[in-house]
Amino acid sequence: MTDSDHEGRLRDVPRQLPSATRRFVGRSGELDRLTGMVQAAPRGTVVVAVINGTAGAGKTELALQWAHAVKDRFPDGQLYANLRGYGPEEMLAADEALAGFLRALGVAATDMPDGLEDRSAMFRTRVAGRRVLIVLDNARTEEQIRPLLPGEGGSFVLATTRDALSGLVVRDGAESVGLGLLSATESIDLLRALIGPQVDEEPDSAEKLVSLCARLPLALRIAAERVVSQPDTSLAEQIEEGVRLEQLKAGEDPRTAVRAVFSWSYRHLEVNVARVFRLLGLHPGTEFGFAAAAALTGLSHPEAKRLLQRLLQAHLIESAGKGRYRMHDLLRAYAAELVEADEDEAAIRRLLDHYLHTACSAGLQMNPHRPQISLPTATADSAARSFVDYRDALCWFEAEHPALLDVAVYAAVHGWHTHAWQIPWTLTTFFNRKGYLDEYISAQETGLHAAEQAGDLVGQSHCRRYLGNALALSGKHADSVQHFERALMLFDELGDKAGKAFAYRSLSWAFDLLGRYPEALANAERARDLQRLLGNVAGEAHAWSSLAHIKTKLGDHEGALEAGNACRDLYRDVDRDGEATALEAMGTALSGLGRHGEAISAYTQAVAILEDLGDDYDAAKTLASLGEVHDATGDPVGAAAAWNRALRIFERLGHADADVLRKRLG
Repeated sequence: MTDSDHEGRLRDVPRQLPSATRRFVGRSGELDRLTGMVQAAPRGTVVVAVINGTAGAGKTELALQWAHAVKDRFPDGQLYANLRGYGPEEMLAADEALAGFLRALGVAATDMPDGLEDRSAMFRTRVAGRRVLIVLDNARTEEQIRPLLPGEGGSFVLATTRDALSGLVVRDGAESVGLGLLSATESIDLLRALIGPQVDEEPDSAEKLVSLCARLPLALRIAAERVVSQPDTSLAEQIEEGVRLEQLKAGEDPRTAVRAVFSWSYRHLEVNVARVFRLLGLHPGTEFGFAAAAALTGLSHPEAKRLLQRLLQAHLIESAGKGRYRMHDLLRAYAAELVEADEDEAAIRRLLDHYLHTACSAGLQMNPHRPQISLPTATADSAARSFVDYRDALCWFEAEHPALLDVAVYAAVHGWHTHAWQIPWTLTTFFNRKGYLDEYISAQETGLHAAEQAGDLVGQSHCRRYLGNALALSGKHADSVQHFERALMLFDELGDKAGKAFAYRSLSWAFDLLGRYPEALANAERARDLQRLLGNVAGEAHAWSSLAHIKTKLGDHEGALEAGNACRDLYRDVDRDGEATALEAMGTALSGLGRHGEAISAYTQAVAILEDLGDDYDAAKTLASLGEVHDATGDPVGAAAAWNRALRIFERLGHADADVLRKRLG
C-alpha cells in the first residue's frame, strides 16, 4: 500500500500494515507516551502530537504502528495524508489536503469550497463531535498543519516531521515527541527481525553493521535488505564492501535511498543554512561547538548559532549538550559530498587555525611557564578564543579534546603537518594532569609522524620529548629514555637551549624511574644549571624538585631538604601549580628526615592545590606518598584513607599504580 493509497480517506488503519511496519522494533517508550496522551485527554478535547526526528529515524513507521494499535479508540475512523514536506514531489498544500479529507467525509465535488479558509471551516464542522484519528505524515511547516486541526470533538492529530515545528507546540499546544536514534540493543533487535539467525551467528559483524548505519532505522533496513538479497555472502564479507552511503540504496525508489532521503531535507534549506550544513560535513570530529562551526563557515558567533538552530530544528544535526552539537556519520558523509570545489580548503584552514590557536591559549593558561613554539598566523574569521581563567581553559579542554584528537589526525592525513604536531603540543599539560595517557601517547605519535613526514626538526624535537613523557607516565620507562635522548639531540642540533634544559630534566625523571639515580642526578643538575643560565625561574624550580626526589632516594636527606627549600623559594611568587610542586618536594624531603608531621602537612597542602587545579594524576601520586608517611608513623587508618583516595583516582584513570595500592591495602 503506497502513501497515495492512504491519502484523503476516512478509513481504518490497514490490518495488513506495510512490510516495514510489520517488522517495527523498539520505540516502546514513545508508543506508550502517545497512548498516555489519549488516556489523559479530557473528554471532547482535541489532542495534537508531533513526532519529530531526522530523516530515516522511523517517524512514519511509529505513527502507523501506533495508529494500528489504537484504532478502536477512534470509532469514527482515521484520516491520513502525506503532506510531502520532504520528498521528490512538490509539497502538498493545506487546501489540497483538506479537499481530500472532505471528499472522504462525503463532500461532493460540486459542494467543495474554493478557498483554504472555507475548506478548513467545513472540515471542522464535519469532524465536530466525532472521535477521529488524523495522521499528517511528512509535514514541513506549521502552515500545512494548522488548517487541518479540528476545533473540538475528541479527535487526535498525529503529525510527523523532520523539523521541530516549535510554533505548533507554543501556539497550538501540541505535544512534541522527539525520535532519536535506536539504542545499540534495539538496532541489533531490528537487524535480527529483518535478517534472521545470521545476526546471532555473526555478532561482531552485526555490531559493526549497526555502527556503520549509525543506528539509523532507515539505513539499517536498507543494509538488511542488501544482506537478505545475498544469502550466500556472510555479513563480514558484505561489510568489507563498505555498507555506507554508496551502498545504502534499495532498488530505484528514491524514497528508500539514504542519500535521496537526506537530499529532500537539504534542498529545502535556505542558501546560507545549506552552506553551513555542507561545511559541517568537513568537520573530522563527532561533536563540535558553535565556535568551531563559526570557524568552518567564517561567520560570526551569533550568526553561526542562529543557523545551527535552524539545522537543529530540521534534525540535520542534534544537540550534544549546552552549546554543542553532533551530526550522524551518514549525514556528515552526505554533507561533505555536497561541498563545492572552492569551499573546502579555506574552511578547513579556518577550522584548523581555530582549534590550534584556541587550544594554545588554553594550554598556556594551564601552564604558562612551558617553552613556547611559533604558531602559523591564524587566518581571518578563524574565531579563535583567548583564555584568562584556568578553570575555563580546563573545561574547554574537557569538552574539546576528543575533537582536537580527531582534527590532529585529519591534519596529519591531509598534509597539514604543522597543525598535526602543534595541536597535540597544546594538549600535553591537560593530558598529564587528567591522566589521559592513552590519548596522550596517541596524540604525540600522530604529531611525530606528521613532523617526520614534513622533515620538521622542531616538531620532531617537541613530539619526542612529550611522547617520552607520556610513555614514562604509562610505565614504559626504558622506551621513554630513547625518545628523551633523541629529543635532546634534536634540541642541541637546533640550538634550542630551553628545549635542552627541559629534555635534561625529562631524562633525569626517566632515569629516576628506572632506579639509575646517579644518571638521574647528573641530568637534573644539568637542567638546573641551564635553566638558571636562561633565567627561567619555573624551569629551575622544577629541576630543584627533581633533585629533592633523587637525593632522598640516594639517602642524602639534608641535600633533599635543601633542594626542596630552593624549589619552594623560587616557586613562592610563580603560580599555584608551582606551589604544589614545591610542597610535594618538601614532603618527600621531610619524610626522608623522619619529620613526618611536617611531611604530612606539606603533602596535604599539595593535594588540596592539585585537586583544585584538576590535576588528577599528580594528586593521586601525592596521596600515595601521604599514605606512606601515615603508615610510617603507625597510623594505618590515615594510610588507608589516603591510599583509598589515590586508588579511586588511579582506577578511574586506568593507571597501573592502582595494582600497587590494592596490594598495599590488602
